[in-house]
This record gives sequence, structure tokens and C-alpha cells, in this order.
Amino acid sequence: MTRFGFNFQLEEYSIELIMKAAKLIEELGLYAVFVNDHYMKPSRGNIHYNNLPDAFLTLTAIASQTEYIKLGTAVTPIPFRSAPQTAKIVTTLDNISRGRFFFGIGAGWNQDEFEGYGSEFLPPGERVSMTIEGIRLMKRMWLEEKVTFNGKYYHIKDSVLLPKPIQKPYTPILVGSKSERMLRFTAREGDGWIPGHLQPEEYQNTMNQIITNAEKCGRNRDNFTFIHFTRILTGPHMDEVIQLLSKDEISRIRKNYLVGSPETCVEMLQEYVDIGVDLILLRLHHIAQTSFTDETKHQQQIAFIDKEIFSKL
Repeated sequence: MTRFGFNFQLEEYSIELIMKAAKLIEELGLYAVFVNDHYMKPSRGNIHYNNLPDAFLTLTAIASQTEYIKLGTAVTPIPFRSAPQTAKIVTTLDNISRGRFFFGIGAGWNQDEFEGYGSEFLPPGERVSMTIEGIRLMKRMWLEEKVTFNGKYYHIKDSVLLPKPIQKPYTPILVGSKSERMLRFTAREGDGWIPGHLQPEEYQNTMNQIITNAEKCGRNRDNFTFIHFTRILTGPHMDEVIQLLSKDEISRIRKNYLVGSPETCVEMLQEYVDIGVDLILLRLHHIAQTSFTDETKHQQQIAFIDKEIFSKL
């Protein structure tokens, strides 16, 4: 069964709006709220996207105000922070949320962000290697009583991590990458896959590839949560955004994302439901440019999507 939720881009929201939106999503009976994990993002035109709260602290606040919805990062760049300290943060959030956290991970892409916060921005292949090593180290810290680790990128001695995660054996690892190495890592050692903005055919082909490789490792489809997340333009929100875009931007958005009437969006999302995606997350496209940063309008848009789209799938 496919479940539904929202993915919030923290640079477009006040903390108060995020909190109220999360509460509404739980009241509507939806499944999850995910947030992006950045400290800096590139500007878009005259809009600067650096007003970003910390993802883990934001999710901790949401966890304290909700009871049922799942929470996640889409996605955390593992080389950006110390992996051992990230392991501690993740297990703390898993305990505070009483086992509701999904840990979406990737290798990172924003060089300015890394350098702005004192993290070395390695070449792509090394960032992938650092990500894989970091996750393997975290798993050991979550599972073992005391850990000594001497890898290429991380070195710890007699580390004790308590409390352990509530979820067993540990917080689910959702891999957000389409690179071949990361897809093989997903099949062997991941718990799910969370790519962004893939068309149904490509999504299904890659999902089947992950499952086939997983079966060679003694795993099966039931070991994975497959997530599709994309942007949506529909209802009044669509009209406000389109007024601000050039023809080229509108063409690009229509090609890559959900754009149109609720009926059109339902038809497009049904393809992901049909191929067996477990969770669909929608992001309201560029609300920072519209009046939908107003609490009432924002809540109306979420309720509109739930009623006119999610309920029809």
C-alpha cells in the first residue's frame, strides 16, 4: 500500500509554519513529514536561500509536538558532518520520536556549503567512499557496546553510544542517490531508496535493479522502503508561481514535476502507485515566492492536496 506525506524545503518556511503544517499533516492522517538537510543553498535570482534551520533540531521539535507521523531527512550529506557525532544525533532523535525517524542519506553536492562550515569537499568518488564508510561506522556504533574503528576517513577509539536506537536493529537508512556504487550499496546495506524527481519508467527500472541485486545478497523486496518525492504545482498555488516564471522555466517544470489540475496530478502519481512505490512525498513548488507562506493559505493547500489528490490514489 502506498502512503503519502510532504517534503518541506526549510529555506522556504518559518519554523512556526513548519510546526503548524506538521501538526495538520498528522491530523489529516497522512504518513510522513521529511525535510531537506542543508546549512547553505545557492541563490535563485534575487532570492537567497540561506535562512535554514538545522534539520535535526527542526525534526526534534516536530517530534515533540506530534505522536504518529514518520519523520525523515531528504537527504543528509554524510561527509558534511562528523559521522560518529551524526550517529549520536540520529539515535537521540530516534528516541525522542519514539522510533519514528527515517535517515535519508547522500554524499553531498554543495561545495560552498561544505567549505562554509569547515568540511572538506572531496571529489565525487571519495565523497561516496566517505559516505559508505561513515554509514558502516554508524551501524557499528548503534549495534555494539564499544567501538574502535580505523578507516580511511574515520578513526575512533573505545566509543560508547547510548542510548541505542529504538528501532531495531537501527534507524532505517534511505539512500538518496542514482550512482551505480550507491545503488549497489543500497541493495547490500540500505533499507530504502529516496531519489528525487524520477520518471516512472526510470524509477521502476532502477527499483528492479536494486531488488535483483539485493536478492543476490540474500535480501528481498520486503527489506526496503521505496520513496518517490517530487514538486507539485496545482490549485491556486500553481497560478501564483506560474505568474513569476519565464516560459523556459514553466516548460522545464512541466517536463519534470507535477503540474496541472488535481486530476492530472492523480493520473501522474498513479503510475508510481502502480509500480509499488511505498511512500510519495510532495513538495509545494517555490512557496517562498507566493502568498502561501501565510499560515491559513498554506494549510488550505495541504488540505486541498490531501482531499483532491491523495484521497483519489
